[in-house]
Amino acid sequence: MHRLHVIAVLRLTHAALRGMVERGKGNVINVSSVAAFLHNPFSVSYGATKAWMNSFTEGLCVELKSIGSPVRVQSLCPGFTYSEFHDVLGIDRRLIPRGLWTTAEEVVDASLRGLERGRLIVIPGWHYRLFAGLQRWVPRPVRHAIALQYGSRNRRPAGKKPRE
Repeated sequence: MHRLHVIAVLRLTHAALRGMVERGKGNVINVSSVAAFLHNPFSVSYGATKAWMNSFTEGLCVELKSIGSPVRVQSLCPGFTYSEFHDVLGIDRRLIPRGLWTTAEEVVDASLRGLERGRLIVIPGWHYRLFAGLQRWVPRPVRHAIALQYGSRNRRPAGKKPRE
């Protein structure tokens, strides 16, 4: 996971940016996750790598502005999206309230709208934007208590190694 979310994003983004900066046009959208804004038992690495992706993309934005480049970058942070992702992980979609799911089309539309508006961090869905915004105001012990409560319902069987 770290190779994919960190090393691959780093290398591919820099490879694409070289030509874009030379041409003076282009956009890079790094697909992060709303998980970047929280700490969740049994998906620590996932959230951490997505938080790195947001930080990396924000740093690139500042760098591009410092050289006067019109190239834009965006960190797209969707929540639960109907795709094969959860199927591969073996997650039962029925465990997640229906109102939290978005379609891939909704995520793409939000990303492109955000790109047009020059938004660096794009979080599709009002409920996810609210959640991410509230995170900075909720005290850390309360966030941890919520994560522990959620994590206790999703505890892995003893001996099963979490995906790193």
